[in-house]
Amino acid sequence: MVVRVPFRRWLHVRHRNPETPHGGFYCLLPIQGQRVIAAVGRYLRPGHLEYKAFNLFVREYRDILGLDQNLEWTLRDDLVKWLDALVHNSFMRYSTPGIS
Repeated sequence: MVVRVPFRRWLHVRHRNPETPHGGFYCLLPIQGQRVIAAVGRYLRPGHLEYKAFNLFVREYRDILGLDQNLEWTLRDDLVKWLDALVHNSFMRYSTPGIS
């Protein structure tokens, strides 16, 4: 379900299941409603994380937030910049008159 209100912040939800090798989920918290999974960290090999936008998030928010095609990162800093930009862009889009 697409949230039509701005996101107020993002958070990292750690995944503690040793059966599945990934580094957790990165969620956006809207002002109203439930958190939305935006990205996941996964291990390509031991000790090496790759970050990727969550497919469902991209499908649902592509048009609203103007998401690109290449949404994979090898550096956490790049993911953090993307998440910060999503929070900022969602607020700007929501607060611009005539755009919802």
